[in-house]
Amino acid sequence: MNFKRIFLVTLLAFVIQIHDDVFSQGLKGRWGFGFSGGASQQYSDLAVTPFGFGGEGLLTYRLTDKLSINLTAGYNTLGFKLPGISKTFVTNLFFGDLYADYEFMRFGRFRPFLMAGFGGFNFQVEQNKRYNDAEALLGGGFRFFVTPTMAVSFFGTAKYTTGDDLDGGQRGNKINDAYLTARAGVTFFLGPKSTVPEEQLFTRLDEVGEESDETFFTDTEENSESTEGDEGEEDLGDFLNKLSTLENQQQGMEATAAAGGAVTVEEYVRLRSRIDELNEAIERKEREIYKLQQEIASRQGTINAFQQTRVPRQTTPIKPASVSTIAMRIQDISTAYENALNKFYSRRFSDAISIFAAIIQKYPNHSLASNCQYWIGESYFAAGDYLSAIDAFQKVLNYERTLKGDDALYMMGRTYMQLGNNDQAVAVFNRLLSQYPDSEYVDSVHKYLNRL
Repeated sequence: MNFKRIFLVTLLAFVIQIHDDVFSQGLKGRWGFGFSGGASQQYSDLAVTPFGFGGEGLLTYRLTDKLSINLTAGYNTLGFKLPGISKTFVTNLFFGDLYADYEFMRFGRFRPFLMAGFGGFNFQVEQNKRYNDAEALLGGGFRFFVTPTMAVSFFGTAKYTTGDDLDGGQRGNKINDAYLTARAGVTFFLGPKSTVPEEQLFTRLDEVGEESDETFFTDTEENSESTEGDEGEEDLGDFLNKLSTLENQQQGMEATAAAGGAVTVEEYVRLRSRIDELNEAIERKEREIYKLQQEIASRQGTINAFQQTRVPRQTTPIKPASVSTIAMRIQDISTAYENALNKFYSRRFSDAISIFAAIIQKYPNHSLASNCQYWIGESYFAAGDYLSAIDAFQKVLNYERTLKGDDALYMMGRTYMQLGNNDQAVAVFNRLLSQYPDSEYVDSVHKYLNRL
């Protein structure tokens, strides 16, 4: 293998590792709002510049789980004293800034960040005429997540202006005026809203029970069609099919790179990003379907695996069908995965376990493998085989790249509670809070911990 080939493969592996380190179960794609207040101080041609005060409102959007774009608007007062005069003069200004902040490190709920951007302001010195100016800003600070959707922030910024008149036009040096701010504030993040109507679920509760035991791998095309009036919205089957196509492209690209072929890093990173986006979309769809199934079951007054009630423990472990035989019959992962979910939602847990296990056997490196392992655990839990459920959920945590980490810990804690092992349940719940402080399960975990 020549140097070029070694370099390319190493570079691709490095890019993959960087990409995998991104925490995928955070606040990506969410809007937020907040406010902050604190002190401000002018840095200008004068030696004495007393502290002033200021405050601002914030609108933020999380581009990734670490990077945010922010729009702020606020008010500051900046004091200064002229030589030989005891009076403190005041400059008041209204500002608006656009900036990005990046959380470069994470320690549980504690997130230090850096920020940079630009903006403009309108200012007035005492009762004189108002003027406009522009500013560039640099800063940093940290935020602490009190809850998964509320963070307390402490940060400081240095704002360098394009003018030299914040101090009334004094000219003691050739540097433009600047001012510093120190802020404490709070930010609230809005949760994602489910947009999938009940009739667009790929399986209806009144239909799944009629499926023949012989149709292990029937096509789900009819269930994947969009409902009338919602033709533009993609369902779970669409995402699964697209994911399979991209997974095949990735494998071909990696094979080309290993053979010394021409593959650009940009193409590979773009493909990996799209795969992760589809995995996140599948995760959201699964949770939406799961919650809607709970609501439907609740309205119908049924007691099933989707309600938060205690399920009697199985006296004998559940016995799935032969995994190897089923794996040989799988034609594509999309159809098999959707059929396995159908089995789970229709409470045919043994069938669901068999198909999910067969998918893992046939596609061990697929990005949905950890999802399959998670649903195996859910199936065992719903069937009351709690020891097998714990083993299945533990295997989810062994995957380096999974979107089901917090789900697995949450269900593992509940499983230990069902077994009466409260000490293990507390340990698992605390692990979830430490590793996934932004998880949607945090509130429920706190309620369970208060009961234990």
